[in-house]
Amino acid sequence: MIQKLLLNNPKTWEHHRSGWAFALNAISSKLCGIRGVLLEGYADGIAQQHRQIDEPWFGFIHNPVTFSKEARQIWHWMRGLDQILESEEWAASKPKCLGLFTLSQHCAEFLRANTDLQISSLLHPTAPGPLFSVDKFLRNQNRQLITIGWWLRKFQSLADLETDLNKARELKYKLEYTNLHDIAKTVSIYFDPKIDATNISDDKEILEEKIKSKEHLE
Repeated sequence: MIQKLLLNNPKTWEHHRSGWAFALNAISSKLCGIRGVLLEGYADGIAQQHRQIDEPWFGFIHNPVTFSKEARQIWHWMRGLDQILESEEWAASKPKCLGLFTLSQHCAEFLRANTDLQISSLLHPTAPGPLFSVDKFLRNQNRQLITIGWWLRKFQSLADLETDLNKARELKYKLEYTNLHDIAKTVSIYFDPKIDATNISDDKEILEEKIKSKEHLE
């Protein structure tokens, strides 16, 4: 297979199972070499990192169309597509852009409506793993509904769901990506005492105290 791409900005999130690192490894091993058309693995970073591209390129978009007011208070450095398209960096880089890939139809539709670029929506790949079994689920005497992660999660939706099943949160994080202040603030925005604060990895007691007091939000 001819290697026609040059991978740039290979940003990954190593705490993800079969996340973007898994996808980029597949792309780079098959398609990327020491020269070729520039591939931006995280095209959102053009605005976020205040840089511009002055050679032919295409890239992958990860961020949502927009961030809620609450989310922007927490992740103030992040940019939604609405902000990216208004940035000086995007204006300078767009003339050389050959097209964009998104990981959702919603983002693809927004970009098609607001740019004249070629836009394709792809499904995020994942490694094979254990499959959900209805039979095993029904035999389980401790069935739960679990929401995984914390990035842009709306925990209130889980709390509002009417069911006899136990509800739980699984908050996985690494301190090099964030800190307890941001975690606690995120959970507090959507916090509902009806959800058990279970399986919070690392510093569980500290996080729970911050959530209960909410003094850090003042």
